[in-house]
Amino acid sequence: MIFVRSSSMRTFGEALIENPQESLNCLGLALVQAVKILAWFPADAANVERPWNDIPPDLLTERLATIRLPRTVVRLYDLERFTELRDLRAHAVGRLVQVRGTVIRISSIRQQLAAIKVTCAGCGKAQEVNCPNFQFRPPMSCMASAECKSRVFVPDRETATTLDWQRVRLQELSSTGGIADIGGIPRTVDCELVHADMLDTVIPGDIIDVVGIVKFLNLDTDASRSRRGRDHALYQIYLQVISLVASRDGKGGESSEIDSPSGAAALDAHAAAQPISPEAPRLSQVLGERPKIPTPTAMSSLSKPQRSLTEADQECIREILQYREHLFEYLVHSLCPMICGHDIIKTALLLGILGGSNRKSARPLVVSELAEEATQQAADLDALAARCPIDASELTSSAETLATRSDTHVLVVGDPGVGKSQMLRAAAALLPRSVYVCGNTTTTSGLTVTVSREAGSGEYVLEAGALVLADRGICCIDEFDKMSADYQALLEAMEQQSISVAKAGIIGTLAARASILAAANPVGGHYDKRRTVCENLKMSPALLSRFDLVFVVQDQPDLRRDQRISEHVMATFGGRRQRAAPMRWSVSTESSDGSESRDVKRVRRFRSQCRPDGTSAQNA
Repeated sequence: MIFVRSSSMRTFGEALIENPQESLNCLGLALVQAVKILAWFPADAANVERPWNDIPPDLLTERLATIRLPRTVVRLYDLERFTELRDLRAHAVGRLVQVRGTVIRISSIRQQLAAIKVTCAGCGKAQEVNCPNFQFRPPMSCMASAECKSRVFVPDRETATTLDWQRVRLQELSSTGGIADIGGIPRTVDCELVHADMLDTVIPGDIIDVVGIVKFLNLDTDASRSRRGRDHALYQIYLQVISLVASRDGKGGESSEIDSPSGAAALDAHAAAQPISPEAPRLSQVLGERPKIPTPTAMSSLSKPQRSLTEADQECIREILQYREHLFEYLVHSLCPMICGHDIIKTALLLGILGGSNRKSARPLVVSELAEEATQQAADLDALAARCPIDASELTSSAETLATRSDTHVLVVGDPGVGKSQMLRAAAALLPRSVYVCGNTTTTSGLTVTVSREAGSGEYVLEAGALVLADRGICCIDEFDKMSADYQALLEAMEQQSISVAKAGIIGTLAARASILAAANPVGGHYDKRRTVCENLKMSPALLSRFDLVFVVQDQPDLRRDQRISEHVMATFGGRRQRAAPMRWSVSTESSDGSESRDVKRVRRFRSQCRPDGTSAQNA
């Protein structure tokens, strides 16, 4: 290609990474020219090598200019590697990168200025001014006339060209599968969506893959209007999104296995092709019926990847099936094997991780109740018809649908030192979408939704909390008894699996379909058998009723059990694993170099295949 030859890049792939804007423009131009040429030649001309060589170039250019095509957008997916958000620094500005993260904030859709005409105050002539990065800067001199020395320009607002614009904030994923790296703050980056079919296609809590161009923006909001802003030397990096793929599969599949069209470049059209000249044939006459372009609403369903079993998944399943006779016991003991015993609690946590099936039952409440009452009091059909003038079939079709949640909430109450926190951390590490929080450092807004002002515009935006980020996943809350003031915020989220918001003029409902796994210590440090669970925790009965499984763990003196725990601890941390009390299906959590062992990775991969779809669970 001429572009590659004229540049210093050896291949077009290198040019696409180093100079993405110009490369994408070349791809878009090539796509437009290819479609126009196909529109002018019959279908059998595709088998002829370069059929346009027989047409004079001037005539070919004139004919191609008569075809009006819809707006085309080049989309790129599945680059060779992902770039960590913490690696987006000054050296990455201007490059094409692919990142992965969790959506934590979404702004409202606003309109940004793309181009506008200005009128010179001296000569009265108009000229068009483009607005790169949506920032309007008046021209320094009049370009319409060389003799005009005026520097005063009046913008014509009626000629302004605007584009819909939305900002999404991403937070980096943890390499351990949900628990933030110790000692580090999760990095975030803002992504700008400027294409209509991308707007409102993601929600807080979605894990998305973004391909975009790294750019920087002056942090001073008045950069285009003041000299101080132009001289401001502090800039912020953001991503101009080229394409995104959303994965709302919280309890199924590791986030690293999101499938997308490999190396695909999509041609997007937003209007029907309309030839200017009546002599020009329509595209549908040459290419057949034009494919339907997905609407922005349909794009969210198309962006959901279709998962398939990879070779690593198949190998994992074959290894796990070695324990076919005791498969469930193996999975239970693989959850936090450093904690000896507590198999019932581990079983409950495992079931909470896997989830259940959504069940919806239609019960014609009005018909059944009225029919039962009428049957008892009426002796014949005439009396029944007189009491029930409404057609029963209509009531049955509009019957109330009762939905049963599929997520299991588990509460573990026990004395300090029995391993509650370790089991919660192990459960959080098994899911790609999991949030681990501590009750004594968590607020109501941190659990649900935070309303904050957006820099620059001053508008209120919603920032997702722990329960929203854990949608279709699990939320592990440790020290549950230390957040007594925030209990009321969990009532709706645990039963209705949604969070209603009415703050700062924003009224809406966010999904919080997450399993809550909580651990709490009793009041005074030890569980008192003479009191109820509510009295030991100072918890309201309404909140306690939201938990499906409640376990009470007491540290009672038991010589045989204490000896077994001592041997297990010494074998785990003292390098004498072979002398530990035998556990038939135990697995290791760390390898010799301190990294995650193959056993835990294998169990996590197998668990992800137990429920490949986050919306409809399969009966196992």
